[in-house]
Amino acid sequence: MTEAETIASLNDIAVVAGSFVSMWVSFTFAYLTVAYFLGKVLSRFQCLMISAVYGVTAAYFGCAAFVYVQAWHVVTKLSRDTLYNNIWLMTFESAWVWGVAVFLVAGTTVSLYFMYDVRRRSRT
Repeated sequence: MTEAETIASLNDIAVVAGSFVSMWVSFTFAYLTVAYFLGKVLSRFQCLMISAVYGVTAAYFGCAAFVYVQAWHVVTKLSRDTLYNNIWLMTFESAWVWGVAVFLVAGTTVSLYFMYDVRRRSRT
């Protein structure tokens, strides 16, 4: 690929990855809103269903974002002759890949725990 094609590919990959992260954030915010405002009044079944739907949705969008961040990393690694190599923040490809993974997994786990904690506190 030429430098222009590589940069265009990297930009397209970054846009898609950002979209998946945005969807993950939107679903997580919606889930936390439900947990905070309605967690105490939901039945056990309703709580399990909304948590399962959230878990599957968060996993889907999180995995998709992770895959696109990995794709960005691979394209960057295969083409070392772009202007991105001169940008300090763009040289930490592995940190971006694992940083996104930790952020998404930790965020999902903490969100599920939040629902559990809201319901646990309402019983006491």
